[in-house]
Amino acid sequence: MNKYIRANDVSLIFGSNSVFYHSPYRYIRKSFDPLSAAIVAFCSDARTLSEILSNFTDCNHKMITDLIYHEILIKANNTNYADSSYSSINAHRVMLSDLERMSKYQDAIYSTVKEGDVVIDAGSGTGILAILAAKAGAKKVFAIESTKIGKYIEKLAEANNVQNKIEAIIGDFSEVITKEKADIIVSEPLGSLVFREKIFPSLYKCIANNMKPEGIVIPNSYELFIGNLSTNTKIPIFPTVGKSINVDVTPLRDLYEKEAIIYRNEVAGNIVEFKSLGKFPITYDFVKNEKCFNVKFEMPIKGLCAWFDVQLSKNVNLSTSPFSNKTHWGQVFLPIEINEKEPNCNLVFTYSNQHLGLLELKVKTDKSNYKILI
Repeated sequence: MNKYIRANDVSLIFGSNSVFYHSPYRYIRKSFDPLSAAIVAFCSDARTLSEILSNFTDCNHKMITDLIYHEILIKANNTNYADSSYSSINAHRVMLSDLERMSKYQDAIYSTVKEGDVVIDAGSGTGILAILAAKAGAKKVFAIESTKIGKYIEKLAEANNVQNKIEAIIGDFSEVITKEKADIIVSEPLGSLVFREKIFPSLYKCIANNMKPEGIVIPNSYELFIGNLSTNTKIPIFPTVGKSINVDVTPLRDLYEKEAIIYRNEVAGNIVEFKSLGKFPITYDFVKNEKCFNVKFEMPIKGLCAWFDVQLSKNVNLSTSPFSNKTHWGQVFLPIEINEKEPNCNLVFTYSNQHLGLLELKVKTDKSNYKILI
C-alpha cells in the first residue's frame, strides 16, 4: 500500500494578500487553504490515503489526489525524488547564473586537470563542468547524470567542439562503473551547510568505485562557520494576510515560523562574532552519525547565521560567507534567541529521519533548547 509524505522542497510563501505553496525549482505554485495545510503537516511522516481520510473527516479523496498531482505530497518510497528538482532547467539556471560558483569551479578545474587526464563529472547536470574539464586538456570525461536534463550533455559538448572527449552516461553516479579509472573526480554536491541535499554518500561510492588511488577530488575540503547576530537583528513578522478580508489567521503563526521561506533581504542584522566549527576533508560526512560541536559566544544570541567555505583545489577557495561575493547558497539564518550572558551552545547536526535530504540541528544551552530543520 502506497504511503505519501510531504515533499521537502515545498514551503509556504506569504504574500501581501495571499498564501500559497511554492517550490522554486519545480514551478510549483498552488493556492493554500487551512485544511490542505493540516494534511501536508500531518504527512511530515509517511501516511496512507486511508490514514489521511480517517484523520480529516472534512477531507475528500479529490483534495488528496490534487496534492499528489501537484507533487506537494509524494510517494514515500520515491527514491528518485532527491534528484527530481534537478531535471528542471530552472534549477540549473540558478546554479549557472551564480558567477562566483562558476568562475571558482573553472579556476579549480583549469589549475588541476592536465593533458591526458581521465575525469569523471559526478552529477553532471547539463555537462558544463565536464566541458570545462575537456577544454582544460582531459583526454576523456565521463559525464554522469541521473535526471532527464542529462540528454543535453552531448548537445552542449558538440556546441563546444569537445564531443570526442565527453561520454554522457545517464545513470546514478553511485552505481556507474566507468571504463577507465579517473585521475580526477569533479562534483558539485553542495547544499545548504554543505550536506543538506544528502548527495555525499553517492559521491563517496563513486570515488571508491572509479578513482585511482592517487586521484584528486574537486572539491577537496570544507569548513563550517556560525555567527552571532547583533541585538538590532530584525526578521519579518507574521503577515497580516487576513486583514483585508476580516479573517483571523494568527493560528498559522507557528506554521509560518517553522516553514515559511524568509528571503535574505527580509533579515537584517550584523554579525558581531563568528566561530569556525572546523575544516574537514570532502570525504568526511560528519552528519552521517550525528556530529556535536560546542561553541561559546561572548554575547547573548539574537539569531544565528551559518555558512560554509569550500576548498575546491590547492589555491581556489569558494566562500558563501556574508563577507564574500554573493552566491546562490547565501547563508542559513537560524531564528534562535538565547538571552544568556555568555551562552555556551551545544550544536548537534544529523540527517532528518522524517524529511528526505534535510538537516536537523539541535541547539542546547543550560536554559534553552531548539530543534531546527535546514
